[in-house]
Amino acid sequence: MLWTLAGASAVAACGRLGFDDGSAPALAVPPSLRLETECGVMPASYPLEILNTSGGVVRIEDVETAGGFAITDVLPLEIQPGEGAKLTVRPPAAVIGTDRGGDTKLGAVTLLTSDGAYTVELAANVLGANIEVTDLGGLPLTLTFSGPQCPAPITARVLNSGNRSATIPSIAPFAFRINGFVAGSVVLGAGSSTSLDVRPYTSSACANSESLTFTVTGSVCTTTPIVLGASFDLTGSTTCSCS
Repeated sequence: MLWTLAGASAVAACGRLGFDDGSAPALAVPPSLRLETECGVMPASYPLEILNTSGGVVRIEDVETAGGFAITDVLPLEIQPGEGAKLTVRPPAAVIGTDRGGDTKLGAVTLLTSDGAYTVELAANVLGANIEVTDLGGLPLTLTFSGPQCPAPITARVLNSGNRSATIPSIAPFAFRINGFVAGSVVLGAGSSTSLDVRPYTSSACANSESLTFTVTGSVCTTTPIVLGASFDLTGSTTCSCS
């Protein structure tokens, strides 16, 4: 970028860079702008409001952006004395599997005008749920059951560390049963968690394995569906029955 954020110390309240001749800036431009970007959704555009406080016409010749932000207006643009204008700022997209709800994307836009350069610092809050499945100690979950007859259930902790809610519908595996779903689903608010108990379910085979696939609906930043491998080997069992 032509004008770096390191020059922010030279920015007046209006955001103009590099002028030390004592002249007042012609444009009133906000020094910063905060936006939002939602995982998996085309980002909305936000207005950047500018006012020409001088007695002459100011022409915005071009812009330079950093951090994936964009100005979608057609330039150049002339602003008459005493009049205002709005530029349209679009934040970068929040990518599922890469970005996380609660993160902040930083950037800037520099207006190259007939009165000089004006820089606005930009920040976009990432919106979305972050769904993680661990054991009760926060470690990777292992759903491996063994032993005689029917082993005890294994408890999975499902955590949403993001800033948006998400819903996980219940599933009906063939060789396992899962307890913890209420009214057919689990709703996880921002920053909340729940527990699910997983156990073998069989009336014939003494060993089996299955992929437990959980869909997640809502604004979600982490990769979905969530797939957990589960297996059991009931060595020593004479009836091969767990229900």
